[in-house]
Amino acid sequence: MNLFEYTDYRTYLRNFYLAQKEKQGSYSYRVFALRAKLSSPNYLKLVIDGKRRITDKTLPQFVRGLKLNRQETEYFRHLVLYQETHDPETKNNSLSEMIRIRQKSASVTKILDPDHLSVMSHWYHWAIREMVLLEDFSPDPKWIASRLHHRITPKQADESLRLLKRTRFLHEEKGKYRQNEPLISTSDEIASLLIRKLHQQFIEIGVDSLFNDPVEKREVSGLTLALPQGKIGEVKMAIKEFRRDLNRIFSTQEKTGEVYQLVINFFPLTK
Repeated sequence: MNLFEYTDYRTYLRNFYLAQKEKQGSYSYRVFALRAKLSSPNYLKLVIDGKRRITDKTLPQFVRGLKLNRQETEYFRHLVLYQETHDPETKNNSLSEMIRIRQKSASVTKILDPDHLSVMSHWYHWAIREMVLLEDFSPDPKWIASRLHHRITPKQADESLRLLKRTRFLHEEKGKYRQNEPLISTSDEIASLLIRKLHQQFIEIGVDSLFNDPVEKREVSGLTLALPQGKIGEVKMAIKEFRRDLNRIFSTQEKTGEVYQLVINFFPLTK
């Protein structure tokens, strides 16, 4: 079992237990508790079932029971923290550490190279890729930083342009920048982690726009409705279709005036 392939620690614990049980029929939750020095013989099952969580106190005990090495221990600690914390900054830091550890692990074969990892981790690379379609686009890093409301520095803008060319998201012809559609191959798990982080960045920028951009330049609206569980999938599909239609109708390779970001949030208010 490869811990670094997991983004849910309860799923990992469940699969760990089943694997141990298959290798040794006498293996049990009690055996794990004894090896981990847990006070409750059923604690592992309660955690797997979501009735208990791993705390700062029990984390070292789980590490002992799972027999994790140093790198695995660090990943497992951030994996638990990522799932259990409700603080966005802490969650983001843990996510970054998980990605870093996965990248270092030689046992993870389906992994992005550092350049593609960077492109998928930072919002401004995607913004700059679209900015080459602006009528007045200039590759001058100071101009790019200014057009992005100075949310990035000229140095970051310069590095982003170089990065987008290296990864073939952009190519340059006689001083003119054009878009490419590069293929990125990666595992579903790490792509999911990166996309979550990317969405978080765009949502934070959206909050800033809500208070600083005039209403004629933006559209923010919401809908609150009660839904039966069976309809959730239908709503998600309708949102995806709307997004695809919008992209098909308005996406262009021609020169344009501004770069916009569409963020759609559909989430439960009740539990």
